[in-house]
Amino acid sequence: MCVASPINLVKVVGEELGTAEHFLHDTQLNVRLVHLVRDPRALLASRLKTGKDFWPWVLAPGIYDADKNLTSVCSRYQQDLTAARSFLRLYPHRYTLVRYEDLALHPESEVRRLYTFLHLPYTAKVANAVFTHTFGFVADQSILVHPFSTFKNSSATVFAWRKSLPFTKVEKIQEECASVLEAYGYRMFPSPRHYHDDLQYTSLLPLPSTL
Repeated sequence: MCVASPINLVKVVGEELGTAEHFLHDTQLNVRLVHLVRDPRALLASRLKTGKDFWPWVLAPGIYDADKNLTSVCSRYQQDLTAARSFLRLYPHRYTLVRYEDLALHPESEVRRLYTFLHLPYTAKVANAVFTHTFGFVADQSILVHPFSTFKNSSATVFAWRKSLPFTKVEKIQEECASVLEAYGYRMFPSPRHYHDDLQYTSLLPLPSTL
């Protein structure tokens, strides 16, 4: 971390949201927290695909098995939801929530909102970077299909998990993560027909005004 810079950005993956309480509570640190969430069904579908198709030799056996991880994943979502509700109440100006799907479908408006929240200028250079990374306009199109690439046609891939995750697994996730799905504005699929055949039946609802 560069102490000479007036702004330091830290990306934290895998840590419980509640551990950020200490940093938000310390007003001298002037920390602002952006909490990114994704539909649990999409997350588990991504784990299955990544574990099966890419670098399987470096992954522990079963680590991307949706059935084995389902309970722990939904439990973790619930823990983070509890922390998010607390942060919204205690630190409304220093905590914000963003859904992956909103960021993928409306990258410019969401990034503008985040820059405003972070008190950063949304410059032409930033706008160009957002456009390049989310519309998939790159010379080497093979980059777009790599799971860890930062270049994507985000609006075209955001719901691609519906093509790969069987409805039987979707049902299990919906049963286990029901309260989380509702809180974050993710719609349930009541039947295989709605899930597979009715592409107008979106899994994304407006984000509730309160968690």
